[in-house]
Amino acid sequence: MLAATIKHHLRKYQGIYPETSEFLNNSIYVDDIIGGHQNTDDAYRTSTECMHIFREAGMTLHKWQTNSEELQKLWVKEDMVSGDSSQVVEPSGLPFKMLGVSWNKREDSLYFDVQNLVTFLSSRVNSKRCLLQDIGRIFDPVGFLGPFVLRVKLLMQEI
Repeated sequence: MLAATIKHHLRKYQGIYPETSEFLNNSIYVDDIIGGHQNTDDAYRTSTECMHIFREAGMTLHKWQTNSEELQKLWVKEDMVSGDSSQVVEPSGLPFKMLGVSWNKREDSLYFDVQNLVTFLSSRVNSKRCLLQDIGRIFDPVGFLGPFVLRVKLLMQEI
């Protein structure tokens, strides 16, 4: 229902905001929008157009994140970010997590923290059944771990 509602509103704005409509079509995963731009002007334009499109649909976008101080200042000026997300780098130095992937905004790098998975796997019995269950536990909607997961699945076919 949510996806159909969003698609409906995006179609309404295709003529007005063609680039932003396409960006949203390619960047929405359930209720998250993940994407970026190469420069601040494009990022700001897209973010304000996204806010307008969703506001017209009765939805409020929040949790904006960026590693650009200039863009962050524009968002603060326009009240697009709340107090807890008004800093480019988290005070704790911890990465921002999105869709199971960690983003270090200071270094602008994405990574998958495998420590919890390793701890879980070390307590399991080595069997085909457990291996298949463990593969299913890997949450990777963005597809960064696809080559690894594929390799494990191919290994399962050989066993």
